[in-house]
Amino acid sequence: MRKNLGLVSIIIFILTFLIMKFFMEGKVSGMVGTNFLIAGVGVSVLLAIFSEKGRVKTIVLSLYSLLIVGFIMMVILYRVAHM
Repeated sequence: MRKNLGLVSIIIFILTFLIMKFFMEGKVSGMVGTNFLIAGVGVSVLLAIFSEKGRVKTIVLSLYSLLIVGFIMMVILYRVAHM
């Protein structure tokens, strides 16, 4: 079971964004969407951490770390550009 958690993590991550795009956009308040996003990404990261060691775990955790660093960089650049 643990060997498939990396792939399940990727699927949950993609489904979180698809559900937000097609079913929640413009229909719920911002706080509900934010909570849904945090829950989906949090579950996805936890499943990636608990997955079996190997190539898939390394790729998934590297992808998530790149996304987090990219998001932080975009926030910093936005704040610097709008000072």
